[in-house]
Amino acid sequence: MNDSRKEEIVRDLLVKRPLSDYSNEELFDLNLHSEYDCRRYVTKIFYSGYPSLTSGQKGGLSRKTNRLWRRIYDGYFDVRTRGGRGIYLVSKGYGCDLGHLFAQDKQEAESLAKLLFGCLVDEGSYSNIRITFIRLGSLHELKAFNRKIVDNLKKEIQGAKDSIIHYQERMATRQNRLDALNAVESSILASALTDVQPEKT
Repeated sequence: MNDSRKEEIVRDLLVKRPLSDYSNEELFDLNLHSEYDCRRYVTKIFYSGYPSLTSGQKGGLSRKTNRLWRRIYDGYFDVRTRGGRGIYLVSKGYGCDLGHLFAQDKQEAESLAKLLFGCLVDEGSYSNIRITFIRLGSLHELKAFNRKIVDNLKKEIQGAKDSIIHYQERMATRQNRLDALNAVESSILASALTDVQPEKT
């Protein structure tokens, strides 16, 4: 869905009696999948001066956000629940996004998630793999969705490498200090032994 069509639908949904009926797929494809998403979009198209709004504008923002989300939610939830042809987010439990995949339907997405990401969970813990349908779309969109995760993983790997180098340097410094102390003690002990005179008989 292009930006102009998205704005056209949103503006229609916000009037008291929308002029058109929209399919659940159209509502899902607005890509407004939370009340927060709705608030951000309403702010973008109606309140360019945000956050410097009057009390009346703040009230209008809240009313528009609530109305938009209320009119989108049922269609969005229906499509998200049953899935479809498009992009799925694969997670491990809650809060750990593993990546995205493309599938023709929810059943295929579940099978692919276990096949491709099963190695990232403990054996026998496939139930921890969760899939969420997030976009009606095609295979060529997949790379863009995974880009953020790929970039974050690369940063984490580089951060780990930097940490290894840092701690190796700290270890080397401390080992040098330890060696120096051992050398001092050995030197003092050798000196003390040299200074000990044998008793005369």
